[in-house]
Amino acid sequence: MAELLEIMSKMNPWWGGAEFSTGFVREKYLKKIRRYLSSKEILILTGVRRSGKTTLLFQSIDFLIKGGIDPKQILFVNFDNADLSHLKNPIKDILDIYYQEVSLDEHVYLFFDEVHSIENWEKWAKSIYDEKKARLIVSGSSSYLLDGKLASLISGRYLRVDVFPLSFREYLDFHDVKFSNKLSLVSNKNIILRQLKKYYEKGGFPRTVLEEDEVLREDILKSYYESIIYRDVLSLYNVRQVKFMRDLIYYFVSNFTSFYSYKNLSSFFGVDFSTLKEYIGYLENSKIFFELPFFSYSLKAQSRNNKRT
Repeated sequence: MAELLEIMSKMNPWWGGAEFSTGFVREKYLKKIRRYLSSKEILILTGVRRSGKTTLLFQSIDFLIKGGIDPKQILFVNFDNADLSHLKNPIKDILDIYYQEVSLDEHVYLFFDEVHSIENWEKWAKSIYDEKKARLIVSGSSSYLLDGKLASLISGRYLRVDVFPLSFREYLDFHDVKFSNKLSLVSNKNIILRQLKKYYEKGGFPRTVLEEDEVLREDILKSYYESIIYRDVLSLYNVRQVKFMRDLIYYFVSNFTSFYSYKNLSSFFGVDFSTLKEYIGYLENSKIFFELPFFSYSLKAQSRNNKRT
């Protein structure tokens, strides 16, 4: 018990009044999260790995503390932490110690990061919701947080926030490039265009945006890529045709925004139609790519025409 309490205390420095990093404020998301925190529904943050979900959780915690919530009424747990891997019932064990040793008040805020790594966490989520005491905020790296199993358990009981890597406007904010009107936009035109070129080169992952060492930045992005592909696609969905999946990803990256059809891709890769659709669905669930259907007021025309990623 003492060991687990020590692990939890390290994850929750605010219990002892210590400062903690909240990173760059992404107001677009925080505005929505602050509004949702006042509701009774489960708040779910979902998005691709390393898009900034954990940072948003810390910013939400900071908002609550500054708003007068007792720091000990806020529990944060990163279930991806290796120190918790020995627990047989991690959620139960953690909550038991938390209520016994930290907060006697059951009306608390529970922040569960990467909660999908815990088997049957969905039942705990429903149980916490049904008791109507604790507010539950969870995050996960892909939309399997809301797969059929979970959706059937908490249908109508959650609010969702999709978190993406930095938009170009956020990228400019990261580099302190401000413009409030058309005049300031025009006067900063050359600076903005230079930053746009860098945005194309660096991408929008918060950790890599400010990294000046190009070799290090490339290595970090490669590690992101491998982690996303392996953990959120190949491993999660038990993909059997690994080479085809990797070739499919390479094809989409190399032909970004180009039109394609399932029929042509099926013929190109030599795989059956259903497998192709299934694998593209996996990529969409992991938030690596998004499929854009051909626009038409006719649903039949949309389904028949080519798509883009």
